[in-house]
Amino acid sequence: MRIAKVENGTVTNVIEAHVMPEWAVEQDGWHLCTDMVGAGHRLVSGEWMPPLVTAAQVDAERDRRIFEGTTVTLSGYSTTIRVIGSDDSALMGVSLTAATDVLAGNGSNPVTWRDADNVDHPLTAALISDLWSAWQTFKSAVTSAGWTLKDTDPIPQNYTDAVHWP
Repeated sequence: MRIAKVENGTVTNVIEAHVMPEWAVEQDGWHLCTDMVGAGHRLVSGEWMPPLVTAAQVDAERDRRIFEGTTVTLSGYSTTIRVIGSDDSALMGVSLTAATDVLAGNGSNPVTWRDADNVDHPLTAALISDLWSAWQTFKSAVTSAGWTLKDTDPIPQNYTDAVHWP
């Protein structure tokens, strides 16, 4: 049998026992529980509930989704481009180079961008700017979705499901 120590409605410890120990009486906060109950679970009106999802868990999911990236389709360019989180600094650098080229009158010179799938894309300054903008829009949408989840009380248990994210 498993018994759980519940303090302030939350499981703080679970032990295995062959018989209910004399000291583990429900008045002391010990309760029989199933194999599914662990630290962090809650006992609400006699029912075992999963642990509450934390803002830190939502932040980790947000960061994972940004790191995984997105596929971008640019107007006037026939191939999709895969951008991932580790591309962020490099893409910003290429965008600044493209902006400098435009200011110098060389905006039509193609800049090669190698995407997350290792495909080279010869992009004009305008396309590089559009790519940077699409990437920032994606990151903003993911961040906003995370804020929406964290503003929900309680945060849904299925917070990692695609329905909550762009």
